[in-house]
Amino acid sequence: MAPSSTNSSNYHTIYHLHKLTVWDIFNVLVSWRSLENYNFIQYCHQPAEDTENLKAGLFIVLVWMLQKMLIWFNRPLKRLGHLVEVTLNLVSSNGGIVELFLNTMSAKVAYENKAYARDVVNVHWKMHLLGFFQFYNDNSKKNDTQAFICCDRPKDVRLIIVSFRGTEMFNAADWLTDLDLSWISFGEIGRVHLGFMKGLGLHQEETNGVRPKDYSAGNKNNLAYYTIRERLKMLLEENPDAKILVTGHSLGGALAILFVAGLVYHQEAALLNHLLGVYTFGQPRVGDENFGRFMDAKLKEKYFRVVYRYDIVPRLPFGDPITQFAHFGNCIYYSSWYKAQVLREEPNENYINPSFFIPMHFDACLDLLRAIFLGRKEKSFEENSLSLFVRLI
Repeated sequence: MAPSSTNSSNYHTIYHLHKLTVWDIFNVLVSWRSLENYNFIQYCHQPAEDTENLKAGLFIVLVWMLQKMLIWFNRPLKRLGHLVEVTLNLVSSNGGIVELFLNTMSAKVAYENKAYARDVVNVHWKMHLLGFFQFYNDNSKKNDTQAFICCDRPKDVRLIIVSFRGTEMFNAADWLTDLDLSWISFGEIGRVHLGFMKGLGLHQEETNGVRPKDYSAGNKNNLAYYTIRERLKMLLEENPDAKILVTGHSLGGALAILFVAGLVYHQEAALLNHLLGVYTFGQPRVGDENFGRFMDAKLKEKYFRVVYRYDIVPRLPFGDPITQFAHFGNCIYYSSWYKAQVLREEPNENYINPSFFIPMHFDACLDLLRAIFLGRKEKSFEENSLSLFVRLI
């Protein structure tokens, strides 16, 4: 039985970064007081939970320091990202130098993303784009949760794909979400990451719980979970034999698996019966071990989590006894030369183990050389100059 949405608890731990000060970080390092004693932490615990031992470990303090740095450098990062994007795409996206001067420079990034998605889906994949969306994100207070829906053909659809966009390299808000240690209760399912729930539109701010199945506030139509869920219902009414595949990369992978968890929580049996699978790539941790066990039992080999090498995002949020974030399901781990292994957890789970320092950097050099020369042998593996530049960094 799926848990009922009416009897969920509102236990939570929320870190308010705008209240976090450098003095707080210093105080935690020196005094190691219980986290309940700090003003930037909102904590509601279960009656049986031991709060005396609720103390921050080094990983948590490291996360706070990284988050404060991201906040401080938010604008420079955004400007750098915009400069890189414009420099690399200005000429090619406008059909050459002549066309560049004939086109206006006021097009929104969202429109460019939509055009790019349409080109990839319709031209390269030979599929059919049904919709590209920018949803409201309760975490950033902006319309920056992006997703698209496509299918294998315009009519008599057999496959419907829901894809969530992931972490943008120069977007500090995305990295802050990945690093966030705040969690809320997902009823009997377990504890889940607050930032990702806000990105989906599933967080009920008034109760710090989960929004109900039939949420009907004025902005419902601009929340990812509810809008996509209703679109899928409409598509299945027209194509009752179609299957649904949900996917996402990085932060988008977290949104993908939590979207399905929302369907489980709200007992959307009709949609779940049509679920073909959930494929995530470079996905961060989204819940605790209870969440993992519950979803494992529900999905039954329909969940595939792909990790490449030393990607840091699957190691976030850092594993810690207090946060209790943990992966679940089998990890399809790709090491050198794209050879896959099926593991329960990727190596170097917290990324900063000193024993991995030398092999990580040595392998990174090999990966760079491989990326340069492999494309000459296998055109399908050829990487562009931006990808090679990122590898070099």
